[in-house]
Amino acid sequence: SDKIVNQTARYSLFLSFDWQFSKTAGFNTITYLQPDFLDPQDYRVSSETSLRFTISKKVSFRVVYNLFYDTNPPNGIPGTSYYLNNAISVRF
Repeated sequence: SDKIVNQTARYSLFLSFDWQFSKTAGFNTITYLQPDFLDPQDYRVSSETSLRFTISKKVSFRVVYNLFYDTNPPNGIPGTSYYLNNAISVRF
């Protein structure tokens, strides 16, 4: 089988923001940008955004949204993907 090898040097930039807007709720986001050194039009973006809620001293809940975008994805791979997760945390 023929293998296609693509070697690219990228640098990473990121932006992070966290906001506790009440005693029991907060918002957090972090976004990464990874452009190609030689071709800035070829870049990737990855982002995670979450809302968190404290239910009790031991239980919390999070809704997490993830987004991935690539301007030049490999053949057969979508350029954009995203998903939503819910998580419950219990501390012992």
